[in-house]
Amino acid sequence: MISDERGRELADIRSVTDNEQAGDQIAAFLRDKASLPDVRLHCSLSGGRKTMTYYMGIAFQLFARQWDRLYHVMVAPEFEKVEQFFYPPKQPRVLTVLSSRGEITLNTADADVSLVQLPMIHLRDKVPAQAATIRQIVAEGQKEIDMAAIQRPVRINLAERTLYIGDTLIDLSPIQLMLYTTFLNLKQQPCRFSSRDYCHTCTACFIPLVDLISKEAIEQMAQIYQTIYGNDPDKAHELLERWDRNLETDLLRQQISKINRTIQDDLKDPTLLPYYKVSTVKQYGSSRYGVRVEKGKIAFSSVTCAT
Repeated sequence: MISDERGRELADIRSVTDNEQAGDQIAAFLRDKASLPDVRLHCSLSGGRKTMTYYMGIAFQLFARQWDRLYHVMVAPEFEKVEQFFYPPKQPRVLTVLSSRGEITLNTADADVSLVQLPMIHLRDKVPAQAATIRQIVAEGQKEIDMAAIQRPVRINLAERTLYIGDTLIDLSPIQLMLYTTFLNLKQQPCRFSSRDYCHTCTACFIPLVDLISKEAIEQMAQIYQTIYGNDPDKAHELLERWDRNLETDLLRQQISKINRTIQDDLKDPTLLPYYKVSTVKQYGSSRYGVRVEKGKIAFSSVTCAT
């Protein structure tokens, strides 16, 4: 049952506060039930106040799983507002009701009731919904949708030495293009959260810089460098000789700073920068680096490196 802020059962939903309480409790109830693996939800939008119907619909899209179902019950118009009628009883009854035509009789055996399964957009695991109130949940989800909508595609053509963010050409040096491509490649590798369709705030593919100075990583970057120079093996050999024993994380940090400065200058849009710059997150006492752009926004026009 819906209750007020003091836990008292509400007889009806009349005020703004009542509506907020109803929305929060409906969302909390569905979130809780949808977290139980042995529970399958069958929810109806019929009955109650219209705001309750709205809250049920939006909460269901946010929390329901693929096997949960949302319905609406359609009732013959002449029975819609008859208080004595809820569902056709096993034994038909004759009801006397007032209408615009005066007093009329209705037989429940004539009531046509249909259960309609409603289509829906499943947003579970696609937009975050961890906030406490329905308004906060909606605002949180809208923010994520807005962020995803404004992200521009990233197109890399190593043979042409080009990096485009949307229609903007980002002027990186060959070394910087190689390093940035390496970070983008990390987003193309199998993700340990493969069930997620979107990256959002996930940083599972971020790595510490020490991982990039390993022999294997340097060899992979050398292959990218070779592609940038028209598949010239001498360029890969040149990079391996230069970096095989002398590459340090400080040098990588310097290149990352230059990459980020160039992206900032070329994009000229501070709202886009967080998605495309090489970002840093601190975890367990160390820093990890990566790019936040959605993996589905990345397109390679030529072979980059072995994965």
